[in-house]
Amino acid sequence: MYKHLLGLTMIDICRPYFRKHLLQTLNPREILFLNSFLVNLLITAYFCYIFINQKTVIENALTQYKKLSIPQICTITVSSASTVVSTIILLDFDKKHNTPAVNNIITKTSSILFVFFIGYFIFRETYSTKQLVGIITMVTGMTIMIY
Repeated sequence: MYKHLLGLTMIDICRPYFRKHLLQTLNPREILFLNSFLVNLLITAYFCYIFINQKTVIENALTQYKKLSIPQICTITVSSASTVVSTIILLDFDKKHNTPAVNNIITKTSSILFVFFIGYFIFRETYSTKQLVGIITMVTGMTIMIY
């Protein structure tokens, strides 16, 4: 399992450089359109494979989808919309402001910090001194990078 996570991490690390390479030729909206088209094409191919080979998977999924409450439907809608909006903003930042590497570091660090604060204030999780020092180090590093 860990070798798969390592492989996915390595691919994820390369994504900002892929964007930077594409931004030399395309603008952020063109990349978003092309990327969305290719993702939808791949998802459609996967859906067709599942539909042909494992129809019960689709039937089970549709049954589960019918059980979603209104707040859950709103949650998945907001999640999808935020993915699109954040992609547009990130592409624009990559093109006009910071390098993709800096933007990637800022977004990853911000995500970790938000998870920390949500866990601490909403779910009342406790953290060790070592973890708190790590959070303080991240905040310091991000502050130095931004300013």
